[in-house]
Amino acid sequence: MIRITPYYEFEREKQEEILDRYLRMVADSVPFFPEDVLYDRNEKVTDRMRKPRKRTRKYESKMKDYFTSWPPEEDSADEERKNDAVLAEKIIEKYSPDLHKKLYNGHSDGHVDHKMLRALLTVCMPGGVLKDFVFKNVKGPRDPVSKDMLKYVFRYDAFSSHKDIYKLIDMLGVKICPYCNRQFITTFTSQDADPKDKKPLPKTRPQLDHFKVKSKYPYLALSINNLIPSCGVCNHMKGERDDETLYPYSEGMGEKFKFKTDIPEQKIVEVLTGARIAPELFNIILDCADKQIDNAYQKRVEASMKVFALKGLYQSHKEYVSDMYFQRYIVTEKMVDSIMEQFGGMFHSRDEVRQALLMMNTSADALGNRPLAKLTKDIKDEIDDYYSRIRPRE
Repeated sequence: MIRITPYYEFEREKQEEILDRYLRMVADSVPFFPEDVLYDRNEKVTDRMRKPRKRTRKYESKMKDYFTSWPPEEDSADEERKNDAVLAEKIIEKYSPDLHKKLYNGHSDGHVDHKMLRALLTVCMPGGVLKDFVFKNVKGPRDPVSKDMLKYVFRYDAFSSHKDIYKLIDMLGVKICPYCNRQFITTFTSQDADPKDKKPLPKTRPQLDHFKVKSKYPYLALSINNLIPSCGVCNHMKGERDDETLYPYSEGMGEKFKFKTDIPEQKIVEVLTGARIAPELFNIILDCADKQIDNAYQKRVEASMKVFALKGLYQSHKEYVSDMYFQRYIVTEKMVDSIMEQFGGMFHSRDEVRQALLMMNTSADALGNRPLAKLTKDIKDEIDDYYSRIRPRE
């Protein structure tokens, strides 16, 4: 797993651009008054945000569950809009009195403490100061608590289908799945297509994993720092599991855990002299490289490896690792010197040449730019270490 950059670590102008788009999407999706969501951006409030929710039979039935007198005598758009907000308040009060106390402290008619709402929407993970809210008997995605909170209050489905969701995810700049570091997670829309194409092209975007699963933490379903762009494989494997894994916006495996091979000692000289080792003769392992590692961190790493099946998935890349060893054999130090001489100032070190040959920047801050970047970096380090101790051919 690799660390990715949270929006609040971007330059200030981009932070505000991302936050602005995100908050407008939230205001479009939730029953809270848009002025409460956009309290410091009131010029962004639109008529669409003020529209009441469509009255379906199911919605009318839910209203009857919470309002003693329904339907109301007055049914203007403004009154309907207020009732939407009040319904959200009643649902929150029923399922989490402590969250209700925080959000509605001193407010009435469905209005919330806008600063507390903003704190909820931008709370830092894994839990932040809001981690201890208790919801009654939350058992899973089919539990009434989760269903009501997600359908009528923190409406993730509406948010995830918003017209700006592609743009928001693209602005976050996550190119590679941070959980597995194996797949591109490209955002593509018809706006990126050739204007000469007459047929509309399909569009795609990363999936958004809820680091704190929304069935257990429905009040975090829309929180921007709880939404991790990821590949479909990882999002599916994680599902509703609530294991304490690494949180990609604050930590990755870095240099503390490294990929390496368990190529048998009696085979290593053969491999370093160009012999191709069969995939069945070795494994790719992920090993702790820091003997002073914190136990809690190690447990999060181990949980991540288990949840995302990293040990098993990475065995499919043995051919790639074998190719790395073979390339290192055929590209000698003399060849590297020749490349540096031929291309003048393009390279400043042998390491830069070898990175170019691998088509990979293996520096720590570039691991999110290519699939398998961490594996490539770690195996390159392993190969370099072997060659520093065993110099079979130069």
